[in-house]
Amino acid sequence: MKNRLLFLLLVSTYSLSAQLTKGQVYDFEPGDVLQVTYAGGYTGPKPVQTDTITGKTVSVTSDTITYTIKRLIYTAGYQGSQPSYQESVIIFQVNNVNDPAQHYSVSSCLAPLDTMITGSCGESVWHLESVYDASCFEPPFMSSDLYAGLGGPYVYDYDPSDGNPMSWISSELTYYNTSEHGECGIPKLYVGLQEMQGVSFSVYPNPANEKITLESGRNGWDYSITTLSGVKALSGTTADGTAEVIVSGLPEGYYLIYLVHDGQASLPKPFVKL
Repeated sequence: MKNRLLFLLLVSTYSLSAQLTKGQVYDFEPGDVLQVTYAGGYTGPKPVQTDTITGKTVSVTSDTITYTIKRLIYTAGYQGSQPSYQESVIIFQVNNVNDPAQHYSVSSCLAPLDTMITGSCGESVWHLESVYDASCFEPPFMSSDLYAGLGGPYVYDYDPSDGNPMSWISSELTYYNTSEHGECGIPKLYVGLQEMQGVSFSVYPNPANEKITLESGRNGWDYSITTLSGVKALSGTTADGTAEVIVSGLPEGYYLIYLVHDGQASLPKPFVKL
């Protein structure tokens, strides 16, 4: 699929001094959340894909990392159609972690511009970009980006030669919350099959051992704390928009916290119990 990364502002560029390895690009931990919005090539609302890392297995002998990813793809309704809400579990395996990560295949007919970019949140991005050549029967612009600790390649491929405005498809990494980079961007939130704008909440301290405070600004709404496999661990109500939750009885590990309303849950926030 032709995709495009339209990320948060990229603030500086410099000459490529080193390649990113697979291990650097796909350096995830359980609880990490990445959200991608498809931003072109669609009629109507764009799908929003949210990946939550729920498991990680490292094999030193085979030089392999295996991730379990809970994927949710949500598309709002359009012209009377119902929204769609798809969930799946993805097994993603990274082999030969010390090898250079693989870019999207930029045409050999186009001279590549190979640089490293520093993003607005300090992440390193290995950027490969084609340069238009009138002698090539190729799209005038193609690019591929690999993010340290945030995956990829996120790519863009545009071909206007056929006159079809649907001939390009893009995707946008709009939000991430990872152990390496922290929280960056603005998540697109939704509840079940219906969009809910302006819903956000904070959890602190995180990690925690004894108790946490949950601030939602939503009086009388419920919260739910689950294991990464989806088993409910704790639940309650946000009185006056806040809740103090005793977590000392939970086993150590990673959890997900949801804001719940009318039986449907928001985008989760990861929480670490010490």
